[in-house]
Amino acid sequence: MSKNGEEGASPRDLEKYYEQCLLEKRHYDLLSWRLGAGFFAVVSLIVAALLGSQLPLLQSIIVRVSLAFVAALLVLQWLGIYERNRFWAEVANETARDIERRLHLDGVALAFMKAALEKQIVLRNLDHHGLPYHSAQPRTERDTAGAIHFGIRTTAVIVIAVVALIAVLPVLVKAAATDQVAVEVTNASEPVLCAEKDNVTLNLASREVRRFRIEATHPAYIGAIQRDSFAADWTGCTSPGDPKAGAPAPPPKRTTLYEQIDLWVVGLTFESFWRPATATVRIGERVEKGIHLLQVWMIRPMGGEEVAVLYPQDGYWRLRPLAPAGLAPTAFGSSFLIGPVEVEGRPIVRLREVAFEPKSRTFTLAFERGGTATVRMAATDQSRNVLEVAFDRPVEGRPFAALRSMYVTDVDNDVARIAVREQSARGWRQDNVMAFERATATELWAGRVSPSRHNTSSPDMVFGGFAGAK
Repeated sequence: MSKNGEEGASPRDLEKYYEQCLLEKRHYDLLSWRLGAGFFAVVSLIVAALLGSQLPLLQSIIVRVSLAFVAALLVLQWLGIYERNRFWAEVANETARDIERRLHLDGVALAFMKAALEKQIVLRNLDHHGLPYHSAQPRTERDTAGAIHFGIRTTAVIVIAVVALIAVLPVLVKAAATDQVAVEVTNASEPVLCAEKDNVTLNLASREVRRFRIEATHPAYIGAIQRDSFAADWTGCTSPGDPKAGAPAPPPKRTTLYEQIDLWVVGLTFESFWRPATATVRIGERVEKGIHLLQVWMIRPMGGEEVAVLYPQDGYWRLRPLAPAGLAPTAFGSSFLIGPVEVEGRPIVRLREVAFEPKSRTFTLAFERGGTATVRMAATDQSRNVLEVAFDRPVEGRPFAALRSMYVTDVDNDVARIAVREQSARGWRQDNVMAFERATATELWAGRVSPSRHNTSSPDMVFGGFAGAK
């Protein structure tokens, strides 16, 4: 209402205008908070969606940033509406104060103004007769919250910051915590009676994995072994397709490819092999063809010990730690494959070339299907033997690794038990290796908890550290 309107108005008209001003102020205040409730309800739903999002990393980034942007826009939109309504509420307030001044009233509008400026109000605690209520004494209430409008702006900024943090932090944590990538573990094993036939196959697949770790550790009972067993057991190999004991094969051709005092690499060429020898082996400038088996030896007291083997023509690896004192050598047991696994009569990885860099103790595998991987001998001691694997790109459409082993019974096997650490699980899930079906796991252990009469000292195998690109 204008000043001119006030000057010509009667007291009765002024009372009506006064009531209208207070109603307008209440209207704009309620409108701000009702709209705020709606806006913040939507923001709360967005926050809930952000907290519950379980998408792959790239999709998660896109969805989270989009939702956070929408939430920030909503908060800013509400802040703009609040500031506009506050302006109109102040217009109504000031008009009401002008009317109170015109009528010489110490009304509610002027009372609000005084309290806002003085930042305090005296509570007299009197009843309708002007007497102290229940002998209560006057008390001064002070405004300690500061300017409400500044607080609302600050709250809006804090809400936007919290939403942004909720949106971005889990993505950053997921990107940083790369050891928590989960892979699909599936069991393709089948029962057999022949102890010399690999019937256990555990496939590991993921479209994200670029790095992981393979570890061979001595079985828990290694210190209790009184008699180790290395001999082949052909007693159950009577079914069609089972391997058979034959005449001793002629000794392979042995070539030392690299030699230092503490480590040497030997290549063996057999008289025959089940696949064509197409993969080449390279160490430095030296290139060899026709190598069926690579052996990595390490020095130990009173001799050397074979700690890793690789068959370049079908991609099979075996690994074992250095033997404990008095038990050298221990047995090899389970095999594993690294790279795009396919089936050619049995699971294999087709290699085009195997290169070895002795100084870093790193193998570089070039796959026939494309792509490469590095396999670094990260740690080898009397407790464990660790390989760190890194792909140049993820393996899609097929397993990126597989464990191959043998199980006939609980006392005749190279692996009998499996344990998986599933994502977000509070503990490990354990099972017999033949009963296990599948899991989505961040770590896999396959081994034995009691001695077997076949390769008694052979190691347990652990697959873990699954990660995407750095």
